[in-house]
Amino acid sequence: MVNELIKQGKYGEARARMLAGAAGDLEGLEALLSLRERLRSKDYTRAEALVKDCRETLSPYLDPALALGAVKAFSSGELALEPYLEDPHLGAEAWCALGLRHIQAGEPAKAQEAFEHSRAADPGHYRATTNLGNLYLESGNIEQAVSLYQEALKVNPDFALAHHNLAVAYRKQGKLDLSVSHLKKGQRLLMRPGARTSSVGRNYPAPMGRFGGRFWLFVVLAVAAYFILRR
Repeated sequence: MVNELIKQGKYGEARARMLAGAAGDLEGLEALLSLRERLRSKDYTRAEALVKDCRETLSPYLDPALALGAVKAFSSGELALEPYLEDPHLGAEAWCALGLRHIQAGEPAKAQEAFEHSRAADPGHYRATTNLGNLYLESGNIEQAVSLYQEALKVNPDFALAHHNLAVAYRKQGKLDLSVSHLKKGQRLLMRPGARTSSVGRNYPAPMGRFGGRFWLFVVLAVAAYFILRR
């Protein structure tokens, strides 16, 4: 029963049952949780390595060949994502990647739908949550954007881009102290040694608007660091 929950992607329920004493494949669950975190952070290189290293452990729940094909599709920006959208282990990232493609194509309504699908498949997908917040911010719904950025940071407090975009939203609300605070946090995360995609995320940043003085300097530094680290 527990292993069936794992196969369905219901990791939280499976883990809770095992903690309560039910028998289950802890190694398989841990491998899938690790894969989920690497996909959430868009760390495709390490995701591919995990699939290759844990083929036997993952195979009862996820076809390794399918997973490797998905990682390649996520990173290419061109290969089809449809084969992975309904997969319980790959679907959340597939929907998020599809949302970014719609952003690039100038299709915000389709992007919003894709990011919402991603969050439904994985409520902790902080990159999808941040990108959805960006859409709300760009449409003028600043309060909803702030709520989404805060939600993303509850899952990953070290997600620099969410701090940066929350700073933009707070600036639009006139909350300068909060804005500068989050911008500084995002900048520190981007500049710390060994900063990874888990901090950067490689999503599209929120629009800047007009800034001045010291605040503008912080924005320039944060954005410059972001684009340097995403190469």
